[in-house]
Amino acid sequence: MSSEDCCGALNPLMDHPTLTYYNSHASKLAARYEQVSSIAEARFESTFAKGSKLLDIGFGSGRDLALLARMGFDVYGVDPSAEFIQLAQQTHPELHGRLGISGLPELGIPFGGNFDGVVCYGVLMHLSQEALTESVKSLRACLKLYGRVIIAIPTKKPGIDPHHRDEEGRLFQLHRGEDLQRLFISNGFELIEQWSNQHKIDETGIEWLAQSFELTSLNAEQDLANAANMPHLSTR
Repeated sequence: MSSEDCCGALNPLMDHPTLTYYNSHASKLAARYEQVSSIAEARFESTFAKGSKLLDIGFGSGRDLALLARMGFDVYGVDPSAEFIQLAQQTHPELHGRLGISGLPELGIPFGGNFDGVVCYGVLMHLSQEALTESVKSLRACLKLYGRVIIAIPTKKPGIDPHHRDEEGRLFQLHRGEDLQRLFISNGFELIEQWSNQHKIDETGIEWLAQSFELTSLNAEQDLANAANMPHLSTR
């Protein structure tokens, strides 16, 4: 299946310098990703029922997709970088036919949608606030009712300039966990759990926050009311 068949055209709302960086450095980055684990993987089995149909948005090297496949999940992935797709298929040939080119905020309905779960690791920080709002709607649209999402974002990262760019020119919005929680709740989700690497930050100095949510409502009016009434919450 081609990328156009499963996902449609590349999203024009994505940040161009960020995508250019990933395309230009895909080989080096993929090799690095394959050597480390994500903050999300420790919760895969407890969050998703075995055999679930899962979508990894922004899969990079395919590391997490390959792990999820070995764990018995029915996995699919989308990434806006054609170079990452090629590298992931070379490194993990078992993913052939399960990868497509697409990305947030306007994800479309990849691979027929109706997913039991979504993994979105290290993606949302590359989106503006406006694009982030649209992205959560896109996540909701491709999930079943009671489907679940794991997201992970950096909440602290050295070297971010006043224009929200890192040293490589990538857009890097350090969204607050509380704001993400409110946004997901306003779109029919409930928080399951959140965790961080606050006590195990590596040499990069990046502090990661992960959150898992369940889609529990399709009532938009009630969802907005729930978000408005949400108390002030800590992200730790």
